[in-house]
Amino acid sequence: MWSEDLVQFVGQKFVHTFLNLGSTFSAASLLSALCIAIAFTLLKRPTRTRDVSLRVMRRAVFPRWLYRHVSFKVDIFFLLFNVFIFGLLFGWALLSMQFFSRTTSDALAGFFGLEQQNTSASLTTKALITLALFFAYELGYWTYHYLSHKIPFLWEFQSR
Repeated sequence: MWSEDLVQFVGQKFVHTFLNLGSTFSAASLLSALCIAIAFTLLKRPTRTRDVSLRVMRRAVFPRWLYRHVSFKVDIFFLLFNVFIFGLLFGWALLSMQFFSRTTSDALAGFFGLEQQNTSASLTTKALITLALFFAYELGYWTYHYLSHKIPFLWEFQSR
């Protein structure tokens, strides 16, 4: 059952990345970028009477030095990580959330005793939890950003 959910989650992540029109890596976006590159390459070349072959155009748009460069390999790694590995890890975290929640709740109940159950959280409680999560996220992001400026290794992952 959980494996089907995981496959569905990864599939949705893949579809969102490559087929969603708002995504940078959507098929429409990549095809548009390819068409612009081909048009620019054709307009930039000196006028000649010979037609441009598909092989020459491929070498002009995708030169070997480009896809053999370390930066290209790192970009491909991050793309695959964000689409597949992160999707698998996040999917696993979502699927195991109930187990960890129940285990933590049981441990806290054993340590502090049982709390009287409230069937629904009040609006104030929900607002405080939302505010606490917002500040936790902001503190985490600020810490990451501060450390990325102080630690050279982390600076390499700083988004540009």
